[in-house]
Amino acid sequence: GESNWLTVLQNGCPGPTYRLGQALQTDQLTQIVDGFGLTLTPTLPIATGGSIFAPIEQPGLAAIGQENLAITPLQAILAWSALLKDGVLSSGKLLSATQSTGQQWQVVGTDFQAQSIQRAVAGNSADQIVTGLTRNDGFIEHSATALSGPEGDTTAWYMGAAPGGRPGFAVVV
Repeated sequence: GESNWLTVLQNGCPGPTYRLGQALQTDQLTQIVDGFGLTLTPTLPIATGGSIFAPIEQPGLAAIGQENLAITPLQAILAWSALLKDGVLSSGKLLSATQSTGQQWQVVGTDFQAQSIQRAVAGNSADQIVTGLTRNDGFIEHSATALSGPEGDTTAWYMGAAPGGRPGFAVVV
């Protein structure tokens, strides 16, 4: 039936997204993937892996995550964070903390600071997406299940953030 892009996003509808991928030129879709850093190896003071990316051959499949791009959870959290930070992709910040029972968190390793890399998407577009994914209780979340193998295996992704408005915490599982 009739739908808008917010409904498509909220419900993980692959059909309209597939058709959008087909309508985009391969270089436009590649630019979007590059803009969100999904072809970059994250730069952190620990060993990190990058994605496996070959040129897009079938834009419809690429748009729904069923083509040549395989990403890491670290790349996913950086892309998700770009949406939460007005569309600006950053290098991320590695932070470690410990907490004893009944005690405050003790932060360790704050010397590595995040650096802005590039604008992934216009700020107003990022805001519309985040607003559309914000639940009534203030949590921001999106989940998806995708085919991930020739035997019909699936992979599930969950992305969340809180509090709504100006999220201070984000998670990708």
